[in-house]
Amino acid sequence: MAPRKKVAPSQPAIPNPEQETVIKADTGFFKVLAGPGSGKSFCLVNRYVRLVQSGVSPQDLLSLTFTNSAAKQMRDRAEAIIPVQKTDRVSGWMTFHSLALQFCTLERDHFPFKLAESVLALEPVAAKIASDIARKYEMDYRNLRPYISLQKRNRVRPKDALALAEKSGTGEKQALAYKMYQSRLLEAGILDFDSLILEMSSLLETNLEVRKRWSYRFIQSDESQDNSPLEWNILRSISATNGNLLAVGDCGQGVYGFRGAEGQLFMDMDRIFGNVKTLYLAKNHRSTPQITALCKQIGPVKELAEKFYSTNLDGPDPVIKGFASSHHEAEFIVKEIKSSLCL
Repeated sequence: MAPRKKVAPSQPAIPNPEQETVIKADTGFFKVLAGPGSGKSFCLVNRYVRLVQSGVSPQDLLSLTFTNSAAKQMRDRAEAIIPVQKTDRVSGWMTFHSLALQFCTLERDHFPFKLAESVLALEPVAAKIASDIARKYEMDYRNLRPYISLQKRNRVRPKDALALAEKSGTGEKQALAYKMYQSRLLEAGILDFDSLILEMSSLLETNLEVRKRWSYRFIQSDESQDNSPLEWNILRSISATNGNLLAVGDCGQGVYGFRGAEGQLFMDMDRIFGNVKTLYLAKNHRSTPQITALCKQIGPVKELAEKFYSTNLDGPDPVIKGFASSHHEAEFIVKEIKSSLCL
């Protein structure tokens, strides 16, 4: 494997007062409402750096985000400021699924079923199992996978899905297919992506010894509007001992509702953790004042949108247009770009 490319440190940026408040947030539970272009990644990276420089061991810091590329980018930015420090435990910057994969691998002896040496059901393997079962039950494979995923995200085990189907009189075929799919995975000792999160959440809830082992002194959660209920449950478990979690998000930018994300849980963090302090990142560093003025009126999260502002130079007033389809919209944008470039 090629070594990770280092990122040369850029000139140090001076945080604005809102960013400085987030960077200096210390112990407790924090909900950070962060608008577009407000520098949330800058805050997460610099808070991580501040904590390490203040003496917190990197192995006591966990920063979770939603894509491997985002995790790598923030890790590289942090390592450009402070020396790389290897740790003896799972820590640093990663996705929920990366964390869950390592958790299930390391805690295999505490599962109620036997896991293979490589616990992950790679997508071609999981797809082949589901496809075979769909044919057996004369179902559309494209409907079976989303159904199974939804059951797992809702913490509905196969036996419960069957009980619900029998009670309602519908969906028995899907529930039986789900049961067979899960049996095939467990026979092979492997877990698909949804099961990684489900089983981690369940084991943390039921095993105090394991929960203590996976407690972190400081936890950061990026793009928290896209956390699912199971992922919030994981955050609650691993933050319970030390009581330190900083979650950043904006429900106006949620994109993972189709896979179980519930943005309202981010807004209602008090119900999960209690005594949550709300911070705001409302200054937009990308847009003109004309853009932020419009967003103040139409932003979906009023509590955040009403605080939007920009100190950039003035620009043209926004033009609002409607289109019959996304294809027509794309054609218009391409034409506008070509016109601005005099092509």
